[in-house]
Amino acid sequence: MRRLTERFLERDARIILVDTDEDNADALAFFRQNGFGQERRPVYRSQNRDDHPLTVEHRNSERNGRAA
Repeated sequence: MRRLTERFLERDARIILVDTDEDNADALAFFRQNGFGQERRPVYRSQNRDDHPLTVEHRNSERNGRAA
């Protein structure tokens, strides 16, 4: 972990984020032991628009060789 951190710093990284399941006690302990703190419960949101009418229209237009 020390070497990885050094490589990030050599490349001017300012923040290193790690992610694990909140129930993964071993990973949480490892990260804490290696100086990671400021634990926050993650909130992820996404929206899949593959079936939206405009997306379908655009995709069909491209398939037919026309610009949408």
